[in-house]
Amino acid sequence: SHIRIRSSLAAEKALKKACSLSIQFKKRIHVLHITSKEEISYLKLNKNHLITCEVCPQHFLLKAPKDYETLGTKIKINPPVRYEEDGKALVDALKNGLIDTLATDHAPHTITEKTKSFSQAPSGMPGVETFLPLMLDCVNRGLFTINDIVKWMSENPALCFKIKNKGFIKEGFDADLVLVDIKKTRKVEEKQLFTKCKWSAFDGKSLKG
Repeated sequence: SHIRIRSSLAAEKALKKACSLSIQFKKRIHVLHITSKEEISYLKLNKNHLITCEVCPQHFLLKAPKDYETLGTKIKINPPVRYEEDGKALVDALKNGLIDTLATDHAPHTITEKTKSFSQAPSGMPGVETFLPLMLDCVNRGLFTINDIVKWMSENPALCFKIKNKGFIKEGFDADLVLVDIKKTRKVEEKQLFTKCKWSAFDGKSLKG
């Protein structure tokens, strides 16, 4: 029901309104959570230097209807997880530079809250802790390159929001570094998570990197 209530048409209409206002008043906007092929089609024709946008991994790694069948309200999020063709459009838009950044939309509702009925369960899922491992797994599967995810997760966010001394490994920049083992495989296990809510939509998934 959620995917029909919060339809691709609604997302497209909201995007068009926001972008038209940006263009009309010559003001910069950053559009959160692009999810549909319809939004991508609109951005291809209308995106300019005033408009940047982002996508969350769950919107191209999870798919309707099969993941709703197994995960239920755990993947009730706003906007919703859509269909395989939407996920493919999002990946293509990342690769061709139409989408600028990746984000988590981290919303650590408790499992008690998330296992309520559809109408009562809040929208949102935890995302920070699995963010980089999911993207490194994509690198190992050949979906993206390591340079791609550095650009989308570090460089472009700093450029989009004009954050001084961040996002790049350069002289004079803050040394915000993370060390990874690109070949290490580890399974997402809820009991091992640091997040206080102690659950993940990706529980049981083996990630390489």
